[in-house]
Amino acid sequence: MTESSQDEKITLLTYAEIEEVKGFVGNYDVTIRKKARSVDLVKCTGCGECKQK
Repeated sequence: MTESSQDEKITLLTYAEIEEVKGFVGNYDVTIRKKARSVDLVKCTGCGECKQK
Protein backbone atom coordinates (compact mmCIF):
# COMPACT_ATOMS: atom_id res chain seq x y z
CA MET A 1 0.00 0.00 0.00
CA THR A 2 2.91 2.33 0.66
CA GLU A 3 4.15 2.16 -2.95
CA SER A 4 0.72 2.81 -4.40
CA SER A 5 0.20 5.82 -2.12
CA GLN A 6 3.27 7.44 -3.71
CA ASP A 7 1.86 7.19 -7.26
CA GLU A 8 0.42 10.52 -8.45
CA LYS A 9 -2.30 8.75 -10.47
CA ILE A 10 -3.66 6.80 -7.48
CA THR A 11 -5.84 8.29 -4.75
CA LEU A 12 -6.30 6.10 -1.67
CA LEU A 13 -9.68 6.45 -0.02
CA THR A 14 -9.68 4.71 3.33
CA TYR A 15 -12.86 3.99 5.26
CA ALA A 16 -15.03 4.36 2.15
CA GLU A 17 -17.49 2.18 0.26
CA ILE A 18 -18.18 1.86 -3.45
CA GLU A 19 -21.83 2.70 -4.05
CA GLU A 20 -22.06 2.20 -7.81
CA VAL A 21 -19.91 1.46 -10.87
CA LYS A 22 -21.09 2.49 -14.35
CA GLY A 23 -19.42 2.44 -17.74
CA PHE A 24 -17.26 0.03 -19.67
CA VAL A 25 -13.65 -1.15 -19.77
CA GLY A 26 -11.33 1.85 -19.60
CA ASN A 27 -14.11 4.38 -18.98
CA TYR A 28 -15.71 4.01 -15.55
CA ASP A 29 -17.81 6.30 -13.39
CA VAL A 30 -17.63 5.25 -9.74
CA THR A 31 -19.73 6.64 -6.90
CA ILE A 32 -17.96 6.43 -3.53
CA ARG A 33 -19.38 7.10 -0.06
CA LYS A 34 -16.79 8.36 2.42
CA LYS A 35 -17.49 7.58 6.06
CA ALA A 36 -16.72 9.87 9.00
CA ARG A 37 -13.34 9.22 10.58
CA SER A 38 -11.31 10.32 13.58
CA VAL A 39 -7.85 9.94 11.98
CA ASP A 40 -6.10 13.02 10.58
CA LEU A 41 -5.38 12.05 6.95
CA VAL A 42 -2.52 14.54 6.67
CA LYS A 43 -0.66 12.85 9.54
CA CYS A 44 -1.57 9.26 8.57
CA THR A 45 1.31 7.12 7.29
CA GLY A 46 -0.72 3.95 6.75
CA CYS A 47 1.09 2.00 9.47
CA GLY A 48 -2.12 0.42 10.84
CA GLU A 49 -1.33 1.24 14.47
CA CYS A 50 -4.73 2.91 14.95
CA LYS A 51 -6.47 -0.24 13.73
CA GLN A 52 -4.82 -2.26 16.51
CA LYS A 53 -6.18 0.09 19.17
